[in-house]
Amino acid sequence: LISVMVFLAVRPLGKIKAVVQQLPRENRGPEQAVFYMARRNFRICPSCSYLDETGQDYLLSLMAACVEFNLGQFIQAEGVPASLESLQSLDTRVLQAYLMSAVAVMCGIQGGRGGSSMWGSAFLNEINGRVFVESLSCLRLLGSTSPHGIFWGYLNTRATWLGVPMETDEQLALVRLLVLARATDAKDMTEVKSAWDQLPETSRQVITEHFVADGVTTKAFVLIFLPLCIVNARKNAAIGLQSFLEMMADLFEQLVMHGCHLATEDTITVDLK
Repeated sequence: LISVMVFLAVRPLGKIKAVVQQLPRENRGPEQAVFYMARRNFRICPSCSYLDETGQDYLLSLMAACVEFNLGQFIQAEGVPASLESLQSLDTRVLQAYLMSAVAVMCGIQGGRGGSSMWGSAFLNEINGRVFVESLSCLRLLGSTSPHGIFWGYLNTRATWLGVPMETDEQLALVRLLVLARATDAKDMTEVKSAWDQLPETSRQVITEHFVADGVTTKAFVLIFLPLCIVNARKNAAIGLQSFLEMMADLFEQLVMHGCHLATEDTITVDLK
């Protein structure tokens, strides 16, 4: 518990630009930065030095887990089944610590509700809270279920909530798109499905092929910030979701054309920022 509290205390250091810019370029991500600093010298993070050797080991294991697995990406279907493999190898206590820290982090997004009441979380309302709890329920199956089963099992629940079938590969891709687009009601679903149906068949086929790739048995591209891009495209009347999806299909084709899929890694990260 103390290791989790220390982790939550030092985690914001990874978002301080003046600190992060002094680190090697490959360690400038929020989670990578904190892990790099703690691993190099605990004195950089004074809170870490108060832990005993066992506590420091748990803290480093927790930080490493956050580098390897991003819960937000899982919740938004931004990641792929392969990303869950890193959690399967964790010690049970480290996994429990990770999930506990995830609850605290999610509660802190957007702060408290404010106003006359300081109780509760502004972010974890009924809709977001329901999604978050479901994601935790799925992750608790890590010891008995494959990454593929957990990933698509989670999306199956989201599909059930929206009343969308998941029988064909194209339906699987559509469900993942709905989650990426943060669709929560019939209006959202209608808008996203309409854009999907109006795509040229070749574009749907390309997106489907890449959206069902798991990064385990087939190469997979992970498009970082894809949910935000989709949300912004929906809001922008000059672009719209359909045009963005056509552009995304072209991006997948360009990545393959330039041989990016030939990388040694089974999961290739593409930063859309």
